[in-house]
Amino acid sequence: MVKLVPKVYPLLVECIERGVQLGLNRAYKHTDEPDREMMMEAISQAVFTELFEVFELERGVDDD
Repeated sequence: MVKLVPKVYPLLVECIERGVQLGLNRAYKHTDEPDREMMMEAISQAVFTELFEVFELERGVDDD
């Protein structure tokens, strides 16, 4: 049987790049001059959103 194994690194890079672009766009959505904190929050949220669209969190055997 042949098993398909995803190349995780390119998937991560793609998700992060899309998330950064989306986050920057969102940071500027309601203001022309977002502060640094607003930009970082928007980018972080967008990156995690993109990651969770592609990857799923799975609890390990040792996790409670």
